[in-house]
Amino acid sequence: MDIRIRELERSDLHYAAELDRRAFEDGWSEKMLSAELEKDFAYYFAAEDGGGLLGFAGVWCVYETADVARIAVEPSTRRRGIGEALMRALIEKAGEKGCCRMMLEVDETNSAAGSMYRKLGFTEIDLRKNYYGEHSAVIMELNLIEGN
Repeated sequence: MDIRIRELERSDLHYAAELDRRAFEDGWSEKMLSAELEKDFAYYFAAEDGGGLLGFAGVWCVYETADVARIAVEPSTRRRGIGEALMRALIEKAGEKGCCRMMLEVDETNSAAGSMYRKLGFTEIDLRKNYYGEHSAVIMELNLIEGN
């Protein structure tokens, strides 16, 4: 699969919202995604192949910390490197913006995502009880400064 990562554009919002609803029970609407693109501290990327949108991800870069706002991959194309490619784009953007660390929350039951984040160098630092309804969120952090 030949995946291309590019900036998420307004013309993608309808498809991104549909994809997000397939990926999550609490999928974001087109209006919510549009509001994200208005934020001057938010950066969103799309993953695509010749057939269309496969996923999208966003990061908020505020002062020294980058927070992963969303990452959604088309359920039928998971475990093919799309999420990892999107995360690498977020990490690169956070570094360009001068962030020292990146934070995210992942559902404790989502072992595939947790494994991917650990592969990218994230470490578990805390737990938020019942963050996803009955499931807790594992808070993970990645140091973006070499040598620290």
